[in-house]
Amino acid sequence: MRTAAGVLTQGLTALTFITEAYNVQKGDYILVHTIAGGLGLQFAQLLKERGAIVIGTTSTKEKAALAKSYGADHVILYKDENVVERVLDITQGEGVHAVFDGVGKDTCVYRPFPERLNLIQSEYAASRTTSNCSGGK
Repeated sequence: MRTAAGVLTQGLTALTFITEAYNVQKGDYILVHTIAGGLGLQFAQLLKERGAIVIGTTSTKEKAALAKSYGADHVILYKDENVVERVLDITQGEGVHAVFDGVGKDTCVYRPFPERLNLIQSEYAASRTTSNCSGGK
């Protein structure tokens, strides 16, 4: 019963993010941190259904293969690759339309972003070390 409730909660969370936090459209580049986790795999499936180009981050080749089997177009091994460089390479220097992070406060940073997100290395580095994501500035 707990597993079913968890899957339902993850699915509803992902669906709310891709429709209300940012209304994902066909052709949008979307970055999903920890794409091989329960929430990340839900994101991958729902984003592909909407026609997005899904870029994920994960730690191992095995997890990358799992994420690709759920619909991720590109998976970046964050322990081995420079995430910012790879994202900019994949998007031809344009950055992504949105970033979804299922980890939470350990990888989150609150900043007002422009409509089109451009990843800058210093911002990514800050997002990996900032722990205040309670909605405040």
